[in-house]
Amino acid sequence: MNKQQIILRWIATLGPIGSMPAGGTLASMVTLFILYATAPLIAPYWMPTIMIPTVGISFIIIHYVLATFNVNDPSEIVLDEVAGYIFAMYIFPRTLLWLIAGLLVFRFFDIVKPLGIKRLEHIPGAAGIILDDLLAGFYTQAILIGSAIVYSLCTGH
Repeated sequence: MNKQQIILRWIATLGPIGSMPAGGTLASMVTLFILYATAPLIAPYWMPTIMIPTVGISFIIIHYVLATFNVNDPSEIVLDEVAGYIFAMYIFPRTLLWLIAGLLVFRFFDIVKPLGIKRLEHIPGAAGIILDDLLAGFYTQAILIGSAIVYSLCTGH
């Protein structure tokens, strides 16, 4: 591996996180912490300008580092979880309640892979690695929005 591949691989695996047990969950938790810590610094209307490049750059990095692994979808790559979780949460307030609820729902969809998520995972290359997390993020948004509507209807808030 050359120096560029080493750096990109470190980013794709979030350093040692990708090699740890439950690396995807740990990567999502790190992302939760970053989203929460930066909430006072980054206005909500800037979140799309963070989410879109994060997804795009993640796709590019994963594309370039895949050749350094011996499998099609290495579990060590966890940058897709970062991108998927940011996508899931970019429209919601970055409070602990929203972020934790989003983390739980996102990890459910990312681990269980229902409703077509598993099919996207079979797309070869970086597209398959990223798209299943983005669909998990979309389903997370739908569940959180639906839950907020039900809560509002039931409580009158």
